[in-house]
Amino acid sequence: MISTRYMRILHVITGLNTGGAETMLLKLQTATKGAYAAQKVVCMTNLGPIGQKMRDEGVEVESLEIPRGAISAGGARRFARTLRIFQPTLVVSWMYHANIFALLARARRPAVPILWNIRHSLHDLKSERVLTRALVRIGAAVSGLPARIVYNSERSLQQHTAIGYRGGAALVIPNGFDSEHFKPAAAVAARVRGELRFGDTEPTIGLIARFHPTKNHAMFLDAVARVAVEFPTLVVIMAGTGVDPSNRILMDAIRSRGLDGRVRLLGEVADSSAVLNVLDVACLTSGGESFPNVLGEALLCGKPCVTTDVGDARVIIGECGAVAPTNRPDLFADAVCRLLRMSNEAREDLGRVARERIIRCYGLGVVAEQYDRLYTSVTSLAS
Repeated sequence: MISTRYMRILHVITGLNTGGAETMLLKLQTATKGAYAAQKVVCMTNLGPIGQKMRDEGVEVESLEIPRGAISAGGARRFARTLRIFQPTLVVSWMYHANIFALLARARRPAVPILWNIRHSLHDLKSERVLTRALVRIGAAVSGLPARIVYNSERSLQQHTAIGYRGGAALVIPNGFDSEHFKPAAAVAARVRGELRFGDTEPTIGLIARFHPTKNHAMFLDAVARVAVEFPTLVVIMAGTGVDPSNRILMDAIRSRGLDGRVRLLGEVADSSAVLNVLDVACLTSGGESFPNVLGEALLCGKPCVTTDVGDARVIIGECGAVAPTNRPDLFADAVCRLLRMSNEAREDLGRVARERIIRCYGLGVVAEQYDRLYTSVTSLAS
């Protein structure tokens, strides 16, 4: 249990729409409620659904209302005012835009240490937006200014160090997972199967990922077409922003592979644990990730995973699934089929091992303790 301390922690984040960094900050705020003298979250842009969830949890959240991609003198003034009123002893920033923006705190409170969080992989920097590429390069140039830089995966640390980010200040703290929310739930699984109109004998695989080229839905469907040859009653569940029947590109891709009637498209779901609980195998086909949350969440629900070899995915799943190369749907399908061939009892045994592994290595309390030790170390050096 983290003890209450003198620290006044100001978190700065680019936005609070649904995403990995945003969700991790929400979980960290929930796990450390009352642990410090004060915590506050400053969002550079308008508050999104994660911002509202923070407020529902009693977290103090402020929006600077800076238009996306814009430079705002008004936003800088509002930030300066927040620094003056809140008087933080530590500033913690999340994501590239916020990392650079948070350096403004040095002008107002030069003695206050700044921590950066980088939660992104650089598998293909050229594919990033122009502004993001610029901020990545600027970040490398000024990476000696923050007291420490936190990466959420070893792969991300290696990639950033290779392009000039200061290595001596770097450490890895992985994402943490709430094992009370993500857990096996037979009753929930039965309800979802009823809603989606299939039984408990059909093999079921799924992909939860927003519709984006990096997530490689086309490769997933290529693999599904191969798996369906061996498992003709296969049910496929896909969820995520943009993954719904109004997506013509996705619908055409499903039809062209002869998968009509087999795939359920759920769009963005409020509770991914309910979807994960109906799967026999959870999948990730991304071409690039840093620390994919969906794998840890699936493993906590007792579901073995098949993933492409991206970010720290191999480390996350350990022996509780399989890893395939990116853009090899044949090998991906082979791995899925191997898991589906297992008996239900064998998969359940593997799922129990998977859940225990995530709790031991990536439990939210474990990760919160790592952040707490970091906060203590940098504020002790600064005092």
